[in-house]
Amino acid sequence: MSQSYLTYRSVKAAALAHLGRLDEARSVCTHYRTMEPEHVTNNWQAKYNCGGAEGGRQYFEELQLAGLPVK
Repeated sequence: MSQSYLTYRSVKAAALAHLGRLDEARSVCTHYRTMEPEHVTNNWQAKYNCGGAEGGRQYFEELQLAGLPVK
C-alpha cells in the first residue's frame, strides 16, 4: 500500500497509539497532517461515527493521542 494513501496513515497512527508507541504515532500523524492539514477529529467523527460502535470511538481517541487535533 502506498505510504501517501491517507487512510493508511490515519490507521497506522491510531494503531501505533493503541500499542502505546506514541512517538511513532505522532510522527505518522505529523506526516498525515502535511497532506491533510485541515483534518480534525470532531468533523471526521461526526461524519463517520462507525455506527456509534466502541471500536469507532476508540479509533478517534487514538487519533487524538497520535496528535490529530479535535478542532
